[in-house]
Amino acid sequence: MALPTLTTRAPSQFQNPGAYMDWQRERRAEKQLDLETHARYLGRQSFCNERHDVWTSRFYFYRSISQYHKQRLKEERKCNLERRKNQIQTFLQEEMNQLEAELRELDHDRKTQRGRHRQKKGEHSTERQESREKVETELHKDHVVGQWLKQLSEKKKQEERRFENDYERTRNLVLERMKQAGQQNRPDEKKRMEDLCKHMEELKLKETTELKVEQKALMFKQRQLQKIEKEMKQMEEREKKSHGERAVADVAWMECAIEEQLQMEREREAKIEDLNRQEAQRLWEQEPQREKERKARELLMQKVLSHKQQQLMMKIQENRKAQQESRKRREELIHDRRRRNFHSPHHCGPKLAAKFLPNVNENQGPWSETTCRGIP
Repeated sequence: MALPTLTTRAPSQFQNPGAYMDWQRERRAEKQLDLETHARYLGRQSFCNERHDVWTSRFYFYRSISQYHKQRLKEERKCNLERRKNQIQTFLQEEMNQLEAELRELDHDRKTQRGRHRQKKGEHSTERQESREKVETELHKDHVVGQWLKQLSEKKKQEERRFENDYERTRNLVLERMKQAGQQNRPDEKKRMEDLCKHMEELKLKETTELKVEQKALMFKQRQLQKIEKEMKQMEEREKKSHGERAVADVAWMECAIEEQLQMEREREAKIEDLNRQEAQRLWEQEPQREKERKARELLMQKVLSHKQQQLMMKIQENRKAQQESRKRREELIHDRRRRNFHSPHHCGPKLAAKFLPNVNENQGPWSETTCRGIP
């Protein structure tokens, strides 16, 4: 490096050896401070380079890719789980709404059916009560009529006996009178007796006819009572049979409702199984696509890593070249300074130092920038 021409005469400032020694000590202190600063900077840059090497290493890259892939799979599983949960909740809510509607309809139908049964039961009870009252009335009437007919029959018998007794007594009396009267009034008496006998026969025939008519009426009423009793028994049997049929119908309806509920449960389980099967099939079909995406990501990251490594190698080579140039420049400067200090140290005045030091600082400035990756 070419230096400016120096005068052989030293400045008056360095004529004193003590001042020159002070200046040398200051220069050595500044140089030591610069060296410590550069050492700290190089140590910090070495640590940064180590961290950068670790962070850009293949192991760290694969670990980051693996963590990213795991995190993405976890998020996909979570999204799928939430989606399936929402589908199942929607399906269950629809089932619950349908079941509630069916239960309300069944409850309404059951209430209506109960009302009809209650109404029919009331009507049957009213009819049975009316039939009972009618039968009781008929029975009471028949009993009263029977008692009355019995009394009438006894009375008729008593009258017949009395009539027969009166007839016999009258006949005997007439016969006695005829015997006593003799033959004077015999034709008239005979005629009168014949008329009396004829009248008695007519009365007897009339009473016999009336008794037969009353007996026929009683027999007709008895047949009516038997018919009513038979109808009552048939009505009770029909009512018992209808109660049994209604109970059987209720049991059959309950069995049908339970069977429909079980069928709905089976259909709902089948739908849930179908959803699970579709979800598993979709995941199985997406597995090759995810594998392809994973390989594509790995290939892309390998390309990016290789490109970054190439850029890093280029930067390292440039850094080494810059360090070598800086080292050469620094060695030349140090050699020139030593040579100048050795040959003519007393000719170095303030102007030469002020002129020389800026050049050194200018050379150190780019050197400190180019040594960002550390000196090997």
